Amino acid sequence: GKLSANERSPALVRSRTVIMAGNWKMNPATLQEARELAALIASAARTSTQDKPGFDVEVAVIPPHPFLGLVGQQLDGTAARLGAQDVHPAAKGAF
Repeated sequence: GKLSANERSPALVRSRTVIMAGNWKMNPATLQEARELAALIASAARTSTQDKPGFDVEVAVIPPHPFLGLVGQQLDGTAARLGAQDVHPAAKGAF
């Protein structure tokens, strides 16, 4: 049968890469908001590798298409990765 999280061996659990990804969906609404959020994430990504050397988690940010370039620039030089999403015809919302 399938083992619960408590029954798995620590070696088996640790062999997997943990990924923490934030899909911004159709948010934020403005370039300035995207800039501010990306700067916060970039700062956290820089300090997490220094403050928590054993913190083995991949971080990914998935902003809306209009903000990909800006967010990518903010994340440059950090351990955070940039992802992309497809589009939706709605003007705003979590789609």
